[in-house]
Amino acid sequence: MKKVTFILLLITLLAGCKSVKLDEKQETEHIFHLQRKNIDYINIKADFKVEFPDFNQSFSSDINIAGYDSLNMTIYGPFGITVGRLYADKKEFVFYNVFENSVIQGNSYAKSFEKALKINLSLPDLISVLVNEVMGNAEEYKKYEERKESVVYAKRTDYSIDFIEYSHQKNGILRYQRKDEANEKIFDVLCEDFETTKSGVFAKVINIQIPEHKGQMKISFDKIVVSPNKIEQFRFKVPGSAKIIEFAE
Repeated sequence: MKKVTFILLLITLLAGCKSVKLDEKQETEHIFHLQRKNIDYINIKADFKVEFPDFNQSFSSDINIAGYDSLNMTIYGPFGITVGRLYADKKEFVFYNVFENSVIQGNSYAKSFEKALKINLSLPDLISVLVNEVMGNAEEYKKYEERKESVVYAKRTDYSIDFIEYSHQKNGILRYQRKDEANEKIFDVLCEDFETTKSGVFAKVINIQIPEHKGQMKISFDKIVVSPNKIEQFRFKVPGSAKIIEFAE
């Protein structure tokens, strides 16, 4: 089940790129239409299919998201048995492995997630991908490439470049990608099967490719419920008998 701990949190993602040419004189287009939906609470029921060289598994999950500040996830194995629970907010994350009665906990900064899961991500980036929105501030992106049926935007960070591919026809993000300083892909996320709701457009199928680990994950949404009402029992209680594994910045 230790591998399950690593994989289950793989709904997450990646890091950087400086060698990619990003002309500072390129036309700037503020993609306000891709800004956050400002959803109060959302519940997603999803199925996961994970494929890595040494690990293949399918499981289901109940995901609760509160704005862009916190996330709660319950992971179910065969016959609906709970095998793990995750809570993360802007300051901390806690993952409880039910079978091993062990807890991984630490702050929710990207470096801590990387230490625990070998993946460089932040909680807001994870939530943005799940709800099909721009990672970070849409105003920081510039138009990078115009394609026949889509537009690619790019944003430079201190150690990386983030790309998003947007489809006007679907009014959704088709692809997220982040590259490192050597122009190598750290993650590549493909989105499809879009559904339009009163709260915006969601991708019901998310394919995450992780080149470093030669693996991929497919997330298929069964149900999406947006609500203005507070989700009860967002945080969960860790058993006093559980083994605690701490990760700090």
